[in-house]
Amino acid sequence: MKKIDWIGKHFWIFAGVFFLGFLGGILWTNFAGDVYINQTGILSNYFIRQYKYMELDLNSFFFFVLERRLKWILLLWLLGYTVAGLPCLFIFLIWLGYSAGVVITLSVLKIGMFGILFFIASILPQCLFYIPALLVFLKSVYEKAIKRFQNKSHNRNVTFEWNYVLLLVGTLGVMLLGIFTESYINPWIVRQILKIY
Repeated sequence: MKKIDWIGKHFWIFAGVFFLGFLGGILWTNFAGDVYINQTGILSNYFIRQYKYMELDLNSFFFFVLERRLKWILLLWLLGYTVAGLPCLFIFLIWLGYSAGVVITLSVLKIGMFGILFFIASILPQCLFYIPALLVFLKSVYEKAIKRFQNKSHNRNVTFEWNYVLLLVGTLGVMLLGIFTESYINPWIVRQILKIY
């Protein structure tokens, strides 16, 4: 029973921080004004027309997504060995929430309620891999960083723990599945949704 409560506690902490960033993204996009919105090329009529029919280099896209996603996982994993891991973890969650808030708000402002469907399509199916992987990963980084913070006298002594290494390997494995689906499956899903529009 304690384990379930422990996981739940961390989930709500992460969800709360993410929501703050999400709310910030919504507010920023709404108050940024029409100039910012119109300057954003995504979801313009030109973008939609081009995306419906253009051929993507999926292999290049895969490596682009690979670099964008995994560098933050590796960085947070390393920072988990230091007290800096804690604030950096929260900054990461705020940025994720902020980005989601900006994208969904821009989608709605530019193409109406259809933008919500576009946003959902844009995160499927990769989020089915990313979300559980990140929850387990961030929980472990959070726990390790908290332990380092509470044991300040040992902050200079970095000891590699096999469980923490296995956490990284497992997270990278699941993230790779998400990256594969984001690169090779998601573009097709988004294209089909945009054709409806």
